[in-house]
Amino acid sequence: MSPLTQKSINKQLLYVAVRYTALKRLRQLKEAARAVQKEKKRNLRRYHNRIPMYTNPHYASQKINLLLRGHPERFRIETRLTIIQFERLAVWLYENTTLRRAQISHFKSQVSDLPLYCGPWGNLSQC
Repeated sequence: MSPLTQKSINKQLLYVAVRYTALKRLRQLKEAARAVQKEKKRNLRRYHNRIPMYTNPHYASQKINLLLRGHPERFRIETRLTIIQFERLAVWLYENTTLRRAQISHFKSQVSDLPLYCGPWGNLSQC
């Protein structure tokens, strides 16, 4: 066999080897992409068609009314406010802000969520 033919055969073999490696790598990348897509779908599936936690639209206002009628210490534990502080806060917010009764949630339940937005410290001055 002449050196010219041997050289062309070597080029062809190199081309085949490179192509095989590239196709193998492409298959691996496609499989990895499919795995990522499958994982995304699996993660998103838990957010779709969820069962509502509470079926009663007035649950929050009923809970606050029960707390207001209950023991003051229980109210303080749940909301991090005393009942007097809560009532004063509700009056102040009603008079000085645009916070009003929403369609579903009651004004008091909106106010009771306020200490939770302030963080774990429970200090309303940090809001």
